Amino acid sequence: MSLQTTINEMINKLNIAQENGLFQHQKDQYDTIHSRLLDALGASMKANCSATEYVAARKNVDDAQTNFNTTIQSAKFGYKFNYVYGLPVLLYLIGMLGLIAFREAFRSLFPPLSSVHLSLPAIPTHIVLAGAVGAILRAIIALWRQVDRMLYRRVWATWFILSPITGALLGGIVYLGFFVGILVTTNGMINNPALPILIAAIAGFNWEWAQGVLQNLANVFTVAKK
Repeated sequence: MSLQTTINEMINKLNIAQENGLFQHQKDQYDTIHSRLLDALGASMKANCSATEYVAARKNVDDAQTNFNTTIQSAKFGYKFNYVYGLPVLLYLIGMLGLIAFREAFRSLFPPLSSVHLSLPAIPTHIVLAGAVGAILRAIIALWRQVDRMLYRRVWATWFILSPITGALLGGIVYLGFFVGILVTTNGMINNPALPILIAAIAGFNWEWAQGVLQNLANVFTVAKK
């Protein structure tokens, strides 16, 4: 990794920490770290940067990194709980996963008097839940990557909160789209009942793929209408 790339990543982390409120009462500390990074960035961008200038820039980056880490470590527990480790979001996602597991366990112990079969033009509850599970998995992976690189932003909490709902909706709608195709081609018979669950989970996990499927369906209906 080049020095310039390292500096840019450090500046990004610093700005995110400021946005999250780390330097709310330590403005001087932010200015010191930011100044060192800008000095190092200016030296690293020179076309004819000398060895002495590079060493000085490297030292500024190391000092800025040390100051930043010290500030993070000295932050209050509440700040680290919320914005360094992202634990409220993680607990929310685990709680949602637990509710889904509890619902399915309760359903297996006390099955409903009547169930919705895959041969009916409806979206079964377990399909919607499969989409939500896929989205929860996506959100947990995203949270881990952000926390690991110290890039978690509090403004993204809304995305994490809505991710199970988004996955549930995408899973159900994509399932319905596949169901229509199967209904037309196989007279409504689905030989493998696990297939629609897998499709819904993939749709909940991979939103871009699900949106592509929905866009293709919209294009088909547009052509048919013409």
